This record gives sequence, structure tokens and C-alpha cells, in this order.
Amino acid sequence: MALATDIGGGASYSMLRTAAEAYKVLQLQGQNLPALTAFHAMTSGNAKELFALMTLGDDRAVRATYVQGKRVR
Repeated sequence: MALATDIGGGASYSMLRTAAEAYKVLQLQGQNLPALTAFHAMTSGNAKELFALMTLGDDRAVRATYVQGKRVR
């Protein structure tokens, strides 16, 4: 599962806001989106969808990079 945004399916470039909206939609359907599942979808889940990130990504959208919980950039 990957969670990303390009405005096509939401109203914000923020994956955190997109996750919040996904949570709300699922709640309306009687389902749940656990925080760890959403975080995985935004991080390593997205890494599996690397082609889209490579072609649509932009350095301006990256504030920091973390590896195993430590900031490396």
C-alpha cells in the first residue's frame, strides 16, 4: 500500500493531510486506518512505488531525510 499525493486525488500536497483525509473517509465507511499503517504507506510503502516518485518528485517537497530514525539530511 502506498499513500502519496499529486493533488489529483485530494486537496493537498501534504501526505499527512492526505492520510488524515483517508482516515476520515474510512471511518465514514466503518473501517479504520491505523497510524502505523498510514505511516508505512507514506514511507517504505511509497518507496516501493519509486517510479512515480522519481518522475513526479521534487526536492522542494523534502524537508529532511531519516534513516533508521536518525536525521541524515
